[in-house]
Amino acid sequence: MAYVDLNPIRAGIAETPEQSAFTSVKQRIETPQEQDAIALTLKRFDPREAETVAISYDLHDYLELVDYTGRAIHPTKRGYIAADTPPILVRLGIDTDHWLQLMRPQGIHIATVIGHSTRIEDYLKRHQQRHIAGATQLKRLLQ
Repeated sequence: MAYVDLNPIRAGIAETPEQSAFTSVKQRIETPQEQDAIALTLKRFDPREAETVAISYDLHDYLELVDYTGRAIHPTKRGYIAADTPPILVRLGIDTDHWLQLMRPQGIHIATVIGHSTRIEDYLKRHQQRHIAGATQLKRLLQ
């Protein structure tokens, strides 16, 4: 997946994964936990599930893997993420320390959605909900 998600960077079409049009990584960044919106096309990430149900990996870790791999420079290949480009979680405005705290068992105890405030607002409207579990923690995470 990471290889395919990095194709636009390797081809020199995009500089970062979040700028890569028509890739699963961009789609996942834009709708990270709104799995109902992408369920028909992408398998969701969930390290607690069996691989037949979901990708047994954390989305956070996958984004870092793609970012790290995209920085590899090969003498016969063009395109890479520049060394002076901030890490992907910084570029997306995600506080890594708070993210890790939030993802621990004592973090959010109820299933919730995670994403930027505009995406969460859209999610709430589509599902006719007023609030989500862990909203205070999410606001601190994605300011």
